Amino acid sequence: MLKPQVTVGIPYTNQGKLLAEAINSVLAQTHEAWELILYGDGPDPETQRIAESYTDKRIRHIHRNHRKGLSSALNTIAEETQTHFLARMDGDDLMHPQRLEKQMQYLNTHPDTDVVGSRAYMIDEQSTLIGSFNEPELPVRPLDFFNSNAFTHPTVMGRTKWFLENKYDETLMRAEDKELWIRTHQSSKFAKLEDRLLYYRVSSIVDWRKQAKDSAFDRQVIRQHSTLVPPSFIVRKLFTSYIKQVVVFFLCQLRQGQLVYSRKYSDLSAADQSYARQTLESLTAPKESTVLAVTVTYGDRVSLVNRTVESALKAGASEVLVIANGTTAEVTAELRRRVENCENVRIHHLHTNNGSATGFHAAIESALGTSYDYYWLLDDDNVIAKGNVHLLVDTLTSKKSLTPIVGVVGVRSVDERHQRVTDGQPVSLAYPPRGSFLYFDAANFILSKVLRRGITKKTFSTPKSIPNAPYGGLLVDRNTVEQIGLPDRRLGLYEDDTEWTSRIAQRGALLLSPHLVIDDIAGKHTHTQGSNGPRRLLESESAARVFFATRNRVLWEKQQLPTPLLKLRYLFNRLAYLSILRIETHRSERETEYASLREAIQAGESGDLSVNLRSKISSL
Repeated sequence: MLKPQVTVGIPYTNQGKLLAEAINSVLAQTHEAWELILYGDGPDPETQRIAESYTDKRIRHIHRNHRKGLSSALNTIAEETQTHFLARMDGDDLMHPQRLEKQMQYLNTHPDTDVVGSRAYMIDEQSTLIGSFNEPELPVRPLDFFNSNAFTHPTVMGRTKWFLENKYDETLMRAEDKELWIRTHQSSKFAKLEDRLLYYRVSSIVDWRKQAKDSAFDRQVIRQHSTLVPPSFIVRKLFTSYIKQVVVFFLCQLRQGQLVYSRKYSDLSAADQSYARQTLESLTAPKESTVLAVTVTYGDRVSLVNRTVESALKAGASEVLVIANGTTAEVTAELRRRVENCENVRIHHLHTNNGSATGFHAAIESALGTSYDYYWLLDDDNVIAKGNVHLLVDTLTSKKSLTPIVGVVGVRSVDERHQRVTDGQPVSLAYPPRGSFLYFDAANFILSKVLRRGITKKTFSTPKSIPNAPYGGLLVDRNTVEQIGLPDRRLGLYEDDTEWTSRIAQRGALLLSPHLVIDDIAGKHTHTQGSNGPRRLLESESAARVFFATRNRVLWEKQQLPTPLLKLRYLFNRLAYLSILRIETHRSERETEYASLREAIQAGESGDLSVNLRSKISSL
């Protein structure tokens, strides 16, 4: 890495996604020997998260919880700067790719110059090119420094020593740059390049309140340095400032604020406009989405998870996070040896296996600690049979749907409900409706029997909205996870994915996508084959698996009954199911299994989550 020669200082507060554009414009500089100080001045959580998602080694992060203002932030950045030159930058503007190169070249060839600025393009909130930002020539006389700012503030680059010797006035919340130029112009050498080296963002909404505050601080600066110019000039400037404030107020009241906005820019020539627009588009073009694949493994499944890792990377994941969920030290060591030559695989170890809910809770929590915005959840035996993760990203970020898309899952080859949808069955029949009991719904059962013969297999070509999904194959974005929270660890295992993904589906559309198909190379446990039929539960070899699957399913189904009619439907299905269960118990003489099932049902209906995996581990 090149030794930094110039520092870019960006204070930020609440710029949100615009900060990402500003940072990306620094990363796009032709001069690469820079360091970037991102200074969070009491920022909102979203903007801070965006800033801290950048992990380039040339970027330093400084943060304070309470906002002290731009002047204080700029002074602190100067104190933290370790290079000879310091470049100003706002958190919502964009640098031209040659800005650092051209300004450093000027300062290096003009050793007597302290600060150099440039001209700027003007853009709006949507990063649309408006024109050339209007600003006067660099002032020469003291009077001219009072008439206007010497520079468009975020265009300036200067010698760090100069900024340390000439600090901003921290009592000023606005006009701090104008005050600095007025105070220092007689003892300093300034220069301004004709090149437009910044895309300066100016809101198209003219706010008379903001303009009034700006004018008030401008008048404060004028009074503060009134001894530098004749008194008559000060009187005229103050009078003009008040008149301008009144004019802007009335124009805004008459909805003519655009007249004020139009005075801030000039049209560009056709050639300049084409060049500026192409450069701007290159700076703001969406970058290819980076996706973190996340998987949880347990026991001695090294060979399986190794194939999952390889498949995920081939399918477009940028990195894979593996949670070793209670694996032995030997297994974890073997897993590390398998991936030791892969820089884009990281492994986290949990000492105890407390089930999939705990494993994916830890996995998703770890994912939130990375810079990735998209998480692709996979079981440790998932292999991609068709498509790639970017097809899921394209679906997730599509703007064609009126309903917000909050998650996309690939088709699982062993998931019975996925296969029903793939075969052309309506989602309403493929998935148990509200009011079901352990997947059973009498009306749905009869309807599906009647309609099954009439259903013709159709090509599954467009994503379909589903009520919930397994972890494996699900793509979800950071914002959604932050909104809904993590999987409920108390559930242990089974149906924890149903509970968590149904929370996702409550925020928007959770889509089953035909563009990606996943094979489960280790097969699937019996109880999850799409239903919990009485005979299947009674004949299961694992009482512990049946207990958690039953308790958690009943618990979730009880939570899906917002109306009296759905509650009545639930009670009817419950009665029918338990009657069949009692008959099957009598036939198979499995009273012990029946008692365990009734215990699980009672725990689910009462919301009793006191039984955990450790207390049932001997049965697994």
